[in-house]
Order: sequence, then structure tokens, then C-alpha cells
Amino acid sequence: MRIQNAINDVASNILLSLRDGFNLSASGTYSIQPMGSHATYLDCIAALPILPLPEAFGLHDNADITKDLNQTQLLAAGAYTRPPFGSTSVHFSAQPEPDLSF
Repeated sequence: MRIQNAINDVASNILLSLRDGFNLSASGTYSIQPMGSHATYLDCIAALPILPLPEAFGLHDNADITKDLNQTQLLAAGAYTRPPFGSTSVHFSAQPEPDLSF
């Protein structure tokens, strides 16, 4: 009986969230749109940001900062392992590969 009540609670929360105008994100950028014409849906899609914000995936705004830091570290590690400009020598020092796992 308790399992059935838990399932009913989850199902009712899902059904309540599918009503028109329900915000899927805190800012309201992503929300359930009311029924409309094809043009209405195209307008809603055109209003979405080109680069999705972390809130589109249920993440905190700081996730964007973390992503940028990780990309910067990856870029810097790639630039560090690149041979210098104008180098005609094929010999590289036997340095270990940098650990790029984050």
C-alpha cells in the first residue's frame, strides 16, 4: 500500500508539472508552452537562447564556470605540449603526457 501511495504521489507531481505555463527552470526561460499553432511553436523555439544555459539541464549557474575552467585547462595543456614555432627538429623530450582527467 505504501508503494502505491508513493507511485501515486510521483505520478500526480508529474501530471501537475505538465500543465500549461509551468516553468521548467527558475528563470522561466524554459517552460511548458500552451497548445497553439505551428507558428506559435516556432516562435517559442526561436526565443530560446542559442547556447543553452546550465539551467536547461537542471544544473546550477556555477556549472557554466566549471565548464569554462575545464576547457581553459584543456586548451592550456594542449598548448603546453605543442612544439615551439619554427622548430624543424622532430626530437621531443620524453615528458609524460599531462593528466587531463578532471
